[in-house]
Amino acid sequence: MIFKIITCRMCFLFIFVIVFPSFLSSDVLLNYSFDKGDAETAIDGSGNGADGTIIDGMLTNGIYGKALFFNGESTSIEVPFCDKLAPEEEITLELWLFPVPPHQKNYGGIINNFCGAEMRRISLDNHGEILAQLNNDRNYNFRSAGVKNNQWNHIVYTRGGGKETFYINGKKLKEAALTESISIGRKNIIIGWSYTAPDTYHFSGMMDEIKIHSQILDDVQISKIFTALSSKIVAAPPPPLPEMSAALQNKSFETDKNKPGIPDGWRIWGSAGDNAKVQISSEESKTGSHSVYIKHNRLKAAIGLESEPIKITPGRVYVFSAYILNKQGGPNLYLQYYNHENKRIGVKAEEIKTINSSWSKCIVELTAPEESVYARVMLYMPNIAEAFFDDTEFYEKTAEMLQKEADEKKKKY
Repeated sequence: MIFKIITCRMCFLFIFVIVFPSFLSSDVLLNYSFDKGDAETAIDGSGNGADGTIIDGMLTNGIYGKALFFNGESTSIEVPFCDKLAPEEEITLELWLFPVPPHQKNYGGIINNFCGAEMRRISLDNHGEILAQLNNDRNYNFRSAGVKNNQWNHIVYTRGGGKETFYINGKKLKEAALTESISIGRKNIIIGWSYTAPDTYHFSGMMDEIKIHSQILDDVQISKIFTALSSKIVAAPPPPLPEMSAALQNKSFETDKNKPGIPDGWRIWGSAGDNAKVQISSEESKTGSHSVYIKHNRLKAAIGLESEPIKITPGRVYVFSAYILNKQGGPNLYLQYYNHENKRIGVKAEEIKTINSSWSKCIVELTAPEESVYARVMLYMPNIAEAFFDDTEFYEKTAEMLQKEADEKKKKY
């Protein structure tokens, strides 16, 4: 594929599309092919420098080259807002989509904060219906069925010239007159998640060749784009499993060689921008010299620090614990289990509800489901909260431990 540098005309056209040189638009505003970079950064091929931060994603095989796998629980791409991504007259949004429902709470976000306007979004439900909420009342102003689950679909949405249109696999499925112009804001654009609460509306499946254009592609162009690429699609492989460690790494947060301020073996979960802080701190510690400090200042949102995957045995009981110095709100510990498809199939959380002047230990335990392959543990901060965390542990309960608990329980009765 050949990509040209755009000249921004500040038009109003949003599109996700794959384009070959013979019909390549000269006004691509954003272009994520996932063929360059890694699973942490979506490299923008448009020439506009709109690289996105990938949160909890994995690369896999796409329609050709690579695609991004969204786990339906926490994966998203955060795109820093810039004026070029909010054209005022025409816009086209285009991508290849491979849904693997269920999506989180029945809906998977395709894009949120459309043109920087908060909560203006396009989503997909578990049955393959696309829903657009782009008007000021935030109701569903436009919807269309026809997306097939567990296979690649070419999706295009155009807006401008007094109308909005959905295309699926090269065919126009629905067109309607615009009732209002879209709002323009300055929020970061989010791909793969269409809400602010971390347990709501994450997309499950794969996306590839995501594009935004500042003009409307017509019926002929869209048909040619779909025809050119549909013949090259190969059967999608199962999503790749992440690398797994045998034990929880960096349990006391004393090293941060890879990413200054973030402990090795851990990663930030979620996104709260200026409303959150996650960093290694020397201000407080239970043992050693450091702890992790997490502060969150936004309602109906959350931030967390999540471990890298830990290999586990199905059917065994595991325990996750941490010492917490709680300053505000209700910090949580999460123990999560995932299967071969990277789907979360088991989770349990414990919350600290009291404000403490000294360290207190929080413990959560849960049996690993039969189909589980690995675990992730997380230090989780919902809504407005502030705390220090230190001396985490993750271990399997031995037969001796379980027998001792059973014997002590019998004594009580």
